[in-house]
Amino acid sequence: FPGGAVLMAYLGTGVKNVEEARAALEQEIRGLRERPPDAAEIGIAKNRLLGKRARSELASINEAYAFGFDLLLNGRGAYRSMDGLIGAASLDDVMNVIEAFMSWDRSVVLRLVPEAPIGP
Repeated sequence: FPGGAVLMAYLGTGVKNVEEARAALEQEIRGLRERPPDAAEIGIAKNRLLGKRARSELASINEAYAFGFDLLLNGRGAYRSMDGLIGAASLDDVMNVIEAFMSWDRSVVLRLVPEAPIGP
């Protein structure tokens, strides 16, 4: 995206393993510069992302959310569909983003951590 990159990851784990899972995920993200994905991994990721978007937009409220999210990520530029941007992304595009923006020291990290379960 203009001016930066957004990386989102979802990880399912038990409350007892949150810190261990967080550390493993952080290590994978930090390792992108040293071990970048290949063309096959990029293709798989694009297909999964497009499939997830297609499934999530089945209801009108989800479609409105996705449209709003796309507008937010496009910034001040002309609206471009995320599906179109994802579909057009090449291995070189991904490598350029990793090289230009994937610096942990310049990142902002938002962690959503589940609460401890209530009850026995």
